[in-house]
Amino acid sequence: MISYQQLLGDAMLSVVKKVLKQIAQEGLDNNQSLYISFKTSDKDVKLSERIKQKYLDEITIVLQYQFKNLIVEENKFTVNIAFSGINETIEVPFSSVTSFIDPHSSFSLQFNQPTDKNKVIDSSEELSKSENTINISEISTNKDKNKKSTDKGQIVLIDKFRSKNSNG
Repeated sequence: MISYQQLLGDAMLSVVKKVLKQIAQEGLDNNQSLYISFKTSDKDVKLSERIKQKYLDEITIVLQYQFKNLIVEENKFTVNIAFSGINETIEVPFSSVTSFIDPHSSFSLQFNQPTDKNKVIDSSEELSKSENTINISEISTNKDKNKKSTDKGQIVLIDKFRSKNSNG
């Protein structure tokens, strides 16, 4: 059986990796910032005990002005950022990432995190305010950015995107 959710998750993580690699090489544009949320409770996340105690389950970091040494590897990224004025280097496996948001571009990705073999967290309401949110369990297109869709699992016909001048 084809695991479409796994394929979509891998493709979405690939986008995050490519963006972070580009940021590591070129930096961010003047007004750009990235919000990355991840599970602090995952065993492979490396944070100080002070931060883990303050954020027991999840944290959102902002990459904007005060981050250094962003290193992107195949399965994780590391970055030096300040928490309450104290610099620390954190290490985040991509499997721990729960959301990725670029408010400057009105773009976001949300990842469902499995809690056990049969249960998946569905927190799509958290990011539903963003017009370009992609959720593994919900894929839709929205041509009219002011129109909010409440449909889940919308089917989109490919004919909708074909050129009217094409033959076939």
